[in-house]
Amino acid sequence: MPDSLSNIAKSTAPTPTLCDTIAMGDSVVADSLTIATTPPSIALIEVPEGRDIPLRTESANAMSWVMLVVIAVFILVSLRYKNNFKYIKAIAGDLSDIRSRNNLFDDTVRETSLLISLNALCVISVALLFHTSLLTLHPSLAVIPTIESIGVAAGMTLAFYTFQYIAYLIVGNVFGDRHKTSSWIKGFASSQGLLSVILFPLSLITLFYPQHAPTLCIVGFIAFIIARLIFIFKGFRIFFNRISSFFLFLYYLCSLEIIPLILGYSIALNILENLI
Repeated sequence: MPDSLSNIAKSTAPTPTLCDTIAMGDSVVADSLTIATTPPSIALIEVPEGRDIPLRTESANAMSWVMLVVIAVFILVSLRYKNNFKYIKAIAGDLSDIRSRNNLFDDTVRETSLLISLNALCVISVALLFHTSLLTLHPSLAVIPTIESIGVAAGMTLAFYTFQYIAYLIVGNVFGDRHKTSSWIKGFASSQGLLSVILFPLSLITLFYPQHAPTLCIVGFIAFIIARLIFIFKGFRIFFNRISSFFLFLYYLCSLEIIPLILGYSIALNILENLI
């Protein structure tokens, strides 16, 4: 009985016509074309969103000029150092030697030019560290444009060193002779020139990594004090020849080493506070 019903169903099923066959063929062809033209895989990438970049500020422009000056002086020192490496030993010897040079030609033009360039680098390094120290100790000064605050620090640093050079020249000639004065000033220039080798990288790091400025300023100040103590000890050896010279030496420490340092800091701070 089930077989008979199956045969009846097959006999009654409609026979596919030519149109149905063609339609079925077209559908198969269309599906094949769709599959052939569809890429094997599609990677959907999310379009990245842009970021809001702040415009270049006046502070950044000022720092560019500062870096240009610093790099220019550093290149000058490097060129002089390349050709005058042997004079570094002579400059280091001036820190402790209190005797006059026997040969006039020992103090050559090349050595002098190297010493001048090192002192110029020292002035710039001290000015940058002085500027950073002022901003670290007095955060309210940060509102002042960078070019103005650095200009005040650099001007005061230059005035400080100019005053000391002139003062050493006058005091040396008053309490000593020409040879002692020359040896004394030579020791000062040598101490500050070699100090630039330490202060220059510290000043650059404070510009690029201001979060480390307090620590670096402390390290720079310690190096500055050590260089000064070496120079002061040389002056003590040159001019101390009797017990009465001790009081004059104390006057020298107060008037030429301590007071100018405090006075320069106070004047620079006062000028910057008036610019706020």
